Amino acid sequence: LKRMYMLYLRVESLPQLRTAFLEYLKKAGARIVSPPDKTDNTKREQAKTPVDEKTQRANAIAKQKAMQERESQIVPNLIKFTKRLNALVANSFQSDTEFAYALKQGFEHFFGNADFRVAELLAKYIDQIMRKKMKEVAENELDDAITQTMSLFTYVQSKDVFRNYYQRDLGTRLLTGRSASKNAEKSMLSKLKVTCGVSFTKNMEAMFRDMTISDDEYELFRRAVQEKKAAQPPIDFGIKVLTAGSWPELKSKAKLTLIPDVKESEKTFSKFYCTRHKGRKLQWQYQRTTAILQGDFPKGKKELIVNAYQAAVLFQLSGKPGGADAISALNLGKATGLEPKILTRTLQGLLDARVIVKVPNARKILSTDKIAANVNFSSKLHRIKIEMPRERSMKQDRKKVQDQVIADRSVVIDAIIVRLMKSKKSLGHRELINQVMKTVKFHCTVKEVKKRIEGLLNREYIERDESNPEIYNYRA
Repeated sequence: LKRMYMLYLRVESLPQLRTAFLEYLKKAGARIVSPPDKTDNTKREQAKTPVDEKTQRANAIAKQKAMQERESQIVPNLIKFTKRLNALVANSFQSDTEFAYALKQGFEHFFGNADFRVAELLAKYIDQIMRKKMKEVAENELDDAITQTMSLFTYVQSKDVFRNYYQRDLGTRLLTGRSASKNAEKSMLSKLKVTCGVSFTKNMEAMFRDMTISDDEYELFRRAVQEKKAAQPPIDFGIKVLTAGSWPELKSKAKLTLIPDVKESEKTFSKFYCTRHKGRKLQWQYQRTTAILQGDFPKGKKELIVNAYQAAVLFQLSGKPGGADAISALNLGKATGLEPKILTRTLQGLLDARVIVKVPNARKILSTDKIAANVNFSSKLHRIKIEMPRERSMKQDRKKVQDQVIADRSVVIDAIIVRLMKSKKSLGHRELINQVMKTVKFHCTVKEVKKRIEGLLNREYIERDESNPEIYNYRA
């Protein structure tokens, strides 16, 4: 390629070489971000032969795993691709600015065709390298991985999609203590701030502040208990006091009837906190709560790591081995206060772990089913973590994030239109659309802008000029 570049340079034909380079970039990049589905042939063969429900479920799980495997390789492959092309431009093309610009154009093109997806995968990749299981990786290797990912991030247009996924994953890492390095987390935030501005990282920085303040608050509570200035809670527990607006997963609250000792501990801390902070109110959230329960089974004692919902169910089933002691799923829901959807997922996780049993022994859980503790439970492990089935599939999860992004973008476009109209007082239709398209920092279409203009017309923020309907006037 270097010889070819020098040859084309002599005959003044570099534009043709640059065009071919750009076309290669677009095609090769598209193959990386949208790898072919190797299960398509298998799917067509299966469609010809009928299969039972169990086989269908197994096939669906296998397909999902294959898709996850393909997606997990996209970002690493993009990083390798970027390294190779950067070296190519620097060495073979003599750091020619036209070829460097072609490289930028090519990445923006194939990133743009899969923008939402690439933004999601980048956030997930960073979540993987930031988790505690990567602790064996040296600090400098972690920094290199962050730098390489950020080089790809610059080509992402839908940075707000990335932020939604990244902020949610960051919250999970902080609350579960699975972050590999605080320095790496802060380094990532500083890079995001430089690239996207202070407003982009504002809530994420607030999450770090919340964690620090919360640790200090709990330490004060612990000292107050030791000094007999606060009541001794019945159980050993930890608390995180968070600012609701900064944590995306704290917007919803599921009902739950607490175990008596937990409820008493909650009241003890609430009294201490509200005495120190007059006017503040604590709203308890249980989505990320974990508990360690001591299980005394006939085949040995075990420690069960469960979430709050599973703990509430197991408390109700404690000492009830079945038969006349079995509880219906309906009564179990009433006793725990859990909504039917959450109760079903909770029971399914406990059934999969074989900690409880159900009659009849069918996959589907009905309100009339009888639930009891499994007296025959055994495990080689002393401490067992019981997983909770996913609330949504990957597609549903992706759709929820995208719907949230679209809603957030609509608010931003509305604010830009109103701000422009307020300053200009009067603008033509095309001019207003052009001004909005130049101002927005994310990718949006003319159709989306027109839809927001119609919405503001209906809400009477702006109005059409009486003499020329192509002109809009601001309504004070």
